[in-house]
This record gives sequence, structure tokens and C-alpha cells, in this order.
Amino acid sequence: MIFQRQSTPPAGRRSWFARFLLLFLVAVLAGCGSDEQHTRLTESTAAEAPAAATGDAPATPELPAPEPAAAEAPPPTAAEIAALAERFGLGEPVARSLLVATLPLYSTPSERDERLTALAAELAELVGELQTQAAADEAARVAAEPAVAALQAGDFAAARSTLAEALLRVEAKATSSDPARAERLVALRVQAGRIALLQGADGDAAQILEQALSGVRANQTLLRAQVLGFLGLARLRAGQLAEARMSLELSVRLRKGQQGNEHPDVAAAFERLADCYRAEGEYGKAEILYQRALGIWQKQAETRTLEISRAKVRIEAVQRLQGQAPAAPGGESS
Repeated sequence: MIFQRQSTPPAGRRSWFARFLLLFLVAVLAGCGSDEQHTRLTESTAAEAPAAATGDAPATPELPAPEPAAAEAPPPTAAEIAALAERFGLGEPVARSLLVATLPLYSTPSERDERLTALAAELAELVGELQTQAAADEAARVAAEPAVAALQAGDFAAARSTLAEALLRVEAKATSSDPARAERLVALRVQAGRIALLQGADGDAAQILEQALSGVRANQTLLRAQVLGFLGLARLRAGQLAEARMSLELSVRLRKGQQGNEHPDVAAAFERLADCYRAEGEYGKAEILYQRALGIWQKQAETRTLEISRAKVRIEAVQRLQGQAPAAPGGESS
């Protein structure tokens, strides 16, 4: 048998075959990489599919829940109303209105009791003044009598509304040549401002009393002192301490100049200014004025029991604030 030897491929064919094999291997490796990338992309898309299918946006961090609103002060109880009414000789509707006006303002029982005591005294004084006006002046009676009825019913809003209507009528007819009507206008504004104080609307009271002050004539010194006293009180309760101090210091100077150092109205002016000093942290100054007010009222002890009690409580309070052991309040009146 004759065997024929296979010839070796030419060098050109070997080179071509090697290049073909190399390209084939590169294509295979590239395909494997593409499949791996495709797999990763498919997994990523599948993970995001639920949000895309529902149209939901990507999850965002949760916002903190809003803080719950502060609870409103509970309404006064029947026992509280009855106790206040008996204490100050008030009708129960009036007692309830005073309690409602002070409930949201004061956090401690002593602060609230002090405000209630002051409001009860202011209410009694205001009703007395309105009744006096109604008896003396036919024109004032139209506003004064309904206002008194509303105050005695504890409807402070109605009393204020009555005076506001009267203000509009008097203001429409007031002229510079009619001083009596202009003075009545000031008086009505003062009374409206005081009712706003009874409601706890101290900012409104300050605005009304500023208007009243602008209508006081230069020669009406005591009227100016009165309006400044109430305006200072409204500013004090509204937290406007610097403005309150200016008003109250001027009120004291005017009253002392007109009424001397021993008049009950001067004692009331001392007390209001002392309240302002205490709010500013001037406890030593406050104690001196409380003592002076107490000394004046003790000379009229039979008719000033409420004022005497109030002054003693305030003296003890500022003594504690100064780190002193409360002493028996004296009657310093120098």
C-alpha cells in the first residue's frame, strides 16, 4: 500500500486560521459579558417594577408628626363659680365670666387669684361709675343703663358693644366747642377700655385707652392721671413693660401733685406702679410702694379691707422673691 503524506498548510493559511480563531474567542467572551450585564439590568428593573407599575414615586423620608395642639383650659366648675360669687358678692353669671377671662392667662392659682381679685374690684368700681353717670346725666343714661345690665349679667361682650354704639353716636356730634360732649366721649372710651380689661383683651384695651388719652384736654390733670393709670395697667398686662412704666410713673406724679400723698387714688396708683416694678424684677422698689399703699389704706381700714388684704399678699410675695422671710407688713407711708 502506498501511503501519501499530507502536506503542511501554507503559512498564509495558518495565519488566517489563527486570526479567525482569535476573533471567535473574543466574540464568545464579549457575549458572555453582555449576558451578565443584561442579567444585572433585568434584576434591577424587576426590583423597581412595583413602584413603576403603580405610578408611585420613590419613597421619601417620613416627616415628623405635627405636635398635638395645646389642650384648652377646662371651663370653670359650678363650685368655683359659686365660691367666687360668694367671695365678692357677685352674681353667678358675672363670676363665671371673670373665671373664663382668667383661665387661659395664669398658670398658678396665686396669680389667677390675684387677677380675679383685681378684676372683681374693677368691675364693682366700673358699675358704680356707670350708675352714677346714669343718675346724673340723661344723655349718658342711654348707654350706661344697658351697659350696667350687661355687666351684671356677666355679658362683657354685650356691655362693650353697647358702649361702642354710644361712642359712635357721641363721636358723630362731638365738637371742640362742646367740652361736655368731648369729656363724655373720653369717659365712654375709658369705660370701654376697662371692659376690655375685664374680658382679658389687654391689647384692645390699650388701643381704646390711647384714643381716650388723646381726647383729654391740657387742664384735665386728674382725668389724664386716671386714663394713664388704666392705660399703664393695660400695657402691663399686655407685657409692654417699658411703656407701662412710663404711663404709671406719670400717673403717680400727676395724682400726688393734685391729691397729695395720702389719698386712696394715690394708693391705687402706687399699687399699679409697684405691680410694674415687680414684673420688671425691681422687687425692692415694688415693696416700698406696696407698703406706702398699705399705709394709706390702713387709715381707712373699715372700708378698705379688700385693698389691705391684697397689699399684704403682694408684700409677702415680693419679700419671698427677694429671698426674705415674709415679715408682718408695716404701715410705712412716708
